[in-house]
Amino acid sequence: MLLRSLIIALFLLGFFRCTVALAQGPAQAVVLVSADEHAPPGRVRAFATHIERAARMAGYGVMREPVGWAEGRVSELGTLSVDRVDAFRRVERLIIAARANTAGLMESRALAELHRAATLTRSLADVPGAAAWIAEVQTTLGITAAQAGLPDLAEDAFARAATLDPSRGVRAAEAPPAVVERAAGILAAVARRPRGSFEVRATSAGARVFLDDREVGLAPRIVRAPVGTHVLRVEAPGMTPWGSVLDVLEGRRPPVVVELAPDRLVASARRLVAASARFDPVDALHQGASLGVDAVWLARVGAGPEDRALLIRCTNGGCDEPQRLALDEVPFVLSAATPRPWEAVRVGQGTGAIWLDGRAVQPPPPEVVPFYRRWYVWAGLAVLAGGAAAAIAAAAQPDAQQVYEVEVVPGAVLGSGSP
Repeated sequence: MLLRSLIIALFLLGFFRCTVALAQGPAQAVVLVSADEHAPPGRVRAFATHIERAARMAGYGVMREPVGWAEGRVSELGTLSVDRVDAFRRVERLIIAARANTAGLMESRALAELHRAATLTRSLADVPGAAAWIAEVQTTLGITAAQAGLPDLAEDAFARAATLDPSRGVRAAEAPPAVVERAAGILAAVARRPRGSFEVRATSAGARVFLDDREVGLAPRIVRAPVGTHVLRVEAPGMTPWGSVLDVLEGRRPPVVVELAPDRLVASARRLVAASARFDPVDALHQGASLGVDAVWLARVGAGPEDRALLIRCTNGGCDEPQRLALDEVPFVLSAATPRPWEAVRVGQGTGAIWLDGRAVQPPPPEVVPFYRRWYVWAGLAVLAGGAAAAIAAAAQPDAQQVYEVEVVPGAVLGSGSP
């Protein structure tokens, strides 16, 4: 019954995670705008605002902070994956098969199946509930070993189960009375064992410490437990849980230093941001696929004197060539995204980088021509000169119709020197 309850709970948790993941919408885009450290902050914000608006107009929901989004998803849904749930299903099948073989007096086959189950459960120590699963395998192993005439193996198995889950025990319906009585005696002896202690340290802030699925506090923490086998698990927000099966010895043992790694989802989000800073569309597309988004829009803002940026849009089909954007051309008129070969994208990045930090190309001013070299000046002078010459020539000629009158004085003799 315990196995059924645990497997159903794990299955429902995995199903819930998948359902919520699908509910985030089919058209989600990450918009990341990066810039050189010398680029004006106001320019970066302005481009980010306009590019996000363009993405929404294209029908995408915009994700601004992929790392924060991933950390929130991990905090909301946990880190239990479908693969981990399937591993517990395999453990359950091995336990059922071992019990059937034990009932059929095939103890050697049952012991082999329980050995595989024990190995598998130890690898799942980072999953909540692992201590109960390991105790279940050890209890079944003890019963099978007792029936096979292996008392030492049976006592060791019962002792491990008693430290991991004291509430489990061996029920009367599971084994002969002698085995049930022996298991109860071992359980009582384990409860009287001396205690050991060790310190748990973690590299992540806010790490919680669990011993046998019971929370004992935040790291760093001194943990005290009965001598024997225990499951230690450490969890922190946005990090992959860490777990290990360890043996607690009497007295003080060396500290356990746990270095937690970012959760897969969080790690992909951080790599996506790093790819954006490098303006690397290939890696960005790969990390975006790990996050389950439909598109990745990368923009690089220039640090030159002009308000310029390059935009590369990537989908599952690939990336288009960089588009050149300028703030004085807002609203941006974006053509439909057309995936191009990576070589073309790289070439566009190279030529775009030169344009990004350069000055706007202005047409050269017209050449200043001196007035004496301008044709229309000389043409005008020629016209004026021709007009003046024509006027002078016309003025120098007499009028053919002009009549001259000569007054004749009576008695005067022409040519005479006296009257």
